[in-house]
Amino acid sequence: MRSNDDRDESDQCAGGGVAASVPRLRRTTVYDVMTRTVFSVLPDTDLHEVAQVLFANAVRAVPVVDGVEGVVAVVDELSYLVDEMVAESRIGPLY
Repeated sequence: MRSNDDRDESDQCAGGGVAASVPRLRRTTVYDVMTRTVFSVLPDTDLHEVAQVLFANAVRAVPVVDGVEGVVAVVDELSYLVDEMVAESRIGPLY
């Protein structure tokens, strides 16, 4: 006897009922959802400039790169918003 976790896609759609009416979903890969044009920033880039890169290019995150190690971090929309909220409220960092 197998649990639900052990069943493959063919098991889940066989036998009629609601599951049979749901079309099989193809596997989504990173390539399917990735941004093909990469926008990056340097570690000393001003955070407001990072926000401009994010919003002007409709991306949610940018890698932070340096000339030695390559990608050293990733800055995303949430990082920017948290920093702005901390600056406006004049409270200490949240992390």
